[in-house]
Amino acid sequence: MQGNSMANKKDEEVDLRELVRVLWDKKVWILIFTLLSVLFSAAFAFLSKPEYEAKGYVVPPTQKDIENFNYGRTKDSQLTPYTIKDVYGVFVSYFQAESLRQDFLITSIYLL
Repeated sequence: MQGNSMANKKDEEVDLRELVRVLWDKKVWILIFTLLSVLFSAAFAFLSKPEYEAKGYVVPPTQKDIENFNYGRTKDSQLTPYTIKDVYGVFVSYFQAESLRQDFLITSIYLL
């Protein structure tokens, strides 16, 4: 009886060498299926239309919005008043700066 249970245990054990040999014999099939999976995954990722998209719109300020910037800037003080184009140009140049993009990326990573 004891010999019978030992034979059953031996049949149930996994031989690591045998497993590696079987996998090595099937390496071509494993490689083919792996490459096909990667190709299909890449095709799906690059060809599928994104589900979510965020859009933002930036509008220039009004004259009333920049009124406080022009406080004390008169022709008598030899300081020309700011125009909407001047203020908006500075905002857009800062908005498109690479440092702002880096700050946004770093903040986004920390929020995850």
